[in-house]
Amino acid sequence: MNEGNIRSTTDAGLDLDRLRELADDNPAEVRSLVELYLQQTEQQLSQMRAAIQSHSADTLGRVAHSCAGASATCGMTPMVNPLKELEKRARSGTLDGADEWHQKALAEFARIRAALNQVTNAC
Repeated sequence: MNEGNIRSTTDAGLDLDRLRELADDNPAEVRSLVELYLQQTEQQLSQMRAAIQSHSADTLGRVAHSCAGASATCGMTPMVNPLKELEKRARSGTLDGADEWHQKALAEFARIRAALNQVTNAC
């Protein structure tokens, strides 16, 4: 992997070492994990949007929890705080502020996607 891309990913707040560890430092596995993470997270963010719109706190809490866990496991730490906030709001039974936290999660996801695209292009 290109050292410059590793540095830019670290600047984005990602734990690339964690991702490489999960992939046994295999570039093909890193690419596969990145693709899977991006696909699943995009789907989960859509599910969260639908849950917020339909006022389904249970669904929002479950999906946010799952997404936060996967993000932490893969080293995508900037996603964890907004997802934990969404989960917290869902568990309280109120979705006040959920739209704003969802927007923050979407913004972090866009930054992560850009950083990960750099990494996978360098593999």
